[in-house]
Amino acid sequence: MAKEKKILTLCLLCRDGRVALAKKLRGWGAGKWNGYGGKVEPGETIEAATIRETAQESEVEISPLQLQKAAELEFHFVGDSLVRQMHVFICRHWKGESRETEEMGEPRWFTAEELLQVKDEMWPADPLWLPVVLNGRKVRGTFYYNAGGSTVEDYELEDSIF
Repeated sequence: MAKEKKILTLCLLCRDGRVALAKKLRGWGAGKWNGYGGKVEPGETIEAATIRETAQESEVEISPLQLQKAAELEFHFVGDSLVRQMHVFICRHWKGESRETEEMGEPRWFTAEELLQVKDEMWPADPLWLPVVLNGRKVRGTFYYNAGGSTVEDYELEDSIF
């Protein structure tokens, strides 16, 4: 039986060797450090959803030409028939500065070393793929979580060309 897919986006604002993350304030992943993004609406392109979600969650403006595809990731959870497919983009140029919004709080810049200090406040898969993407690799990955989403039980990560 085929699983239903939910298409999601994630935008990583990167500048001067750092990445901007914020704490999710509500919904799926509340309380975790994350980039900006969310679900793709019917009839919307993945890029348009990335731009819309990033604007809603951070108040920055992005041109479609500034999005660089970095990863396609699938997340499976034991006992959940929904597969979450996330398209990750890196953006290095935008207008405005990230601000706290209804969905995302405490916007903050992180170096790679600082990400290690907050890895317990991120999704467990993030330390497995995020440093790789921030180092310039393009990847495809599949992550298998336990039922509660607290542990990655298995994963595959490979280089990709988009």
